Amino acid sequence: MTTTAPSRRRSRLPRPLLIAAGAVLIAIVAVAAFLLRPKAAVEPYRTQAVERGEIVRAVSASGALQALVTVQVGSQLSGQVTQVLVDFNTPVKKGQLLAIVDPSTFQSRADQSAADLNAQQAALLQQQAGLANAQADLELKRVTYERSKTLAEKGWLAQAALDTAQADLKKAQAAIGVSRAQISAQAARIGQSRASLAVTELDVSRTRILSPIDGVVVSRAVDPGQTVAAGLQVSTLFQIAQDLSKLQVKILVDEADIGQVREGQRVNFTVDAFPEEIFTGVVTQVRKQPETSVNVVAYSVIAEADNRGGRLLPGMTANANIIIAQHSDVLKVPSAALRWRPADQPLTAASRPGGAGGQNGQLAGRGGDRAAKGFTRGTVWMLEKNKPTPISVQVGGTDGSTTEIRGDIKEGQGIIIGGGPRPKATLPGARPGGGGLPGLGGGPGGGGVRRIG
Repeated sequence: MTTTAPSRRRSRLPRPLLIAAGAVLIAIVAVAAFLLRPKAAVEPYRTQAVERGEIVRAVSASGALQALVTVQVGSQLSGQVTQVLVDFNTPVKKGQLLAIVDPSTFQSRADQSAADLNAQQAALLQQQAGLANAQADLELKRVTYERSKTLAEKGWLAQAALDTAQADLKKAQAAIGVSRAQISAQAARIGQSRASLAVTELDVSRTRILSPIDGVVVSRAVDPGQTVAAGLQVSTLFQIAQDLSKLQVKILVDEADIGQVREGQRVNFTVDAFPEEIFTGVVTQVRKQPETSVNVVAYSVIAEADNRGGRLLPGMTANANIIIAQHSDVLKVPSAALRWRPADQPLTAASRPGGAGGQNGQLAGRGGDRAAKGFTRGTVWMLEKNKPTPISVQVGGTDGSTTEIRGDIKEGQGIIIGGGPRPKATLPGARPGGGGLPGLGGGPGGGGVRRIG
């Protein structure tokens, strides 16, 4: 009656043993799935021949075309424009008439100044005549005084008459001084009148707006009948570009690249209007003033380019490549060849696509040992009897897709750039040794190895 309950409790397995048995079963299933999984097909090796050619390193940036010299022409006078003699794209010569501001008001002022000058000059003539009369009177008074003095000394003339003659002489001398002072003052007034006339005549000449340079009118901002107001800032009526047979390319170069740019470097650029044609120029200036936009710092690089055909126009956007290094007639290989490793070689950070590959356009070779100046050591692989064979090379500059190499290798020789069994990569923190299936950390034997991809 009460003996069945104890027998049921004795027939059950302990819970820890059940958990352990379940874990072992799961592990067996995982191992079986791993061992019985279908093997991926091995990709065939891809090879490419070593080529001889040119390696070009360049800094890419965008910019805009602009004229070498652009002059803004305005009016220094206020008034109504009566004539406009040029239009957009009109070729002009230095001194050529562009427009006329109504000169009537300014001409009237000039005529008035000229009349005032004539009046002042006439007054000067009158004063000069007065001076001549005063000088004649002075001479008469001097003769009279000398005669009176002689007669008085002989007693033939009263002293009062001598005193009168002496006083008349002094008055005549004073009159000479006054006349000369009046003439000097009149000469000064004439100088003022001449200056006033020069100013009014200059204003009259300024009503004729002339081209200051030889060039082409690229902008016109005035029409006949329009009134212009000259203030502290001269209003711009025309823009004239000088000599469009040459243009400037203003290129904005990122601060990270500006240290590689020098005057005299060649520039290749394209414009959207002629996307298939490459235009060339030369760097003439690297400006030190930064241009900051949204916390991005750039520097202006000015290049000069020929435009003899006249197809390039100011304002066009230029996609430029500034050539900072160029190596001609060198052996070169695809950069992928320097990153490729066979399956039995660990895939390191330096050999993974996008991994650390050196700086300033040079790929770090295996171990990064320095070779010749400007070169590092690296390895490429060639197929011999369908097996990868390493070739040690010196690695030079790169343009991103191809890299210069030197070593015991010849033009036309095939090298591996991809394919074959995939190399293995050691997981971070994994210990050498066996064991360890993917996803199952082994015991003391190691942490396991997994395949990339």
